[in-house]
Amino acid sequence: MENNRHFKVPEQKNATPHYLRIFFALFMALFFIFVGLLLLFDWWNVATMNLPQWFRWVAGPIFLIYGVFRGWRVYDTLGNPKTVPGHVNNEEE
Repeated sequence: MENNRHFKVPEQKNATPHYLRIFFALFMALFFIFVGLLLLFDWWNVATMNLPQWFRWVAGPIFLIYGVFRGWRVYDTLGNPKTVPGHVNNEEE
């Protein structure tokens, strides 16, 4: 078997595959962004059924910012090769 310097077979430490964790993280980021926009702009009159307006104006941006933050973390994780399973860092430190 050929020895590949850049990638190795990842050990099965986690039961959840890497791509499934990424999909779930992206889904949750989009969910939080959607809830934040729903609270801010009151689409379909769902958000204001029993919520005071001050709560909508406080919680909406919090959900929106948190969703963007989670999305950025997923993007940053995908861009960093050290976080991809099977990557071996060959740089000497």
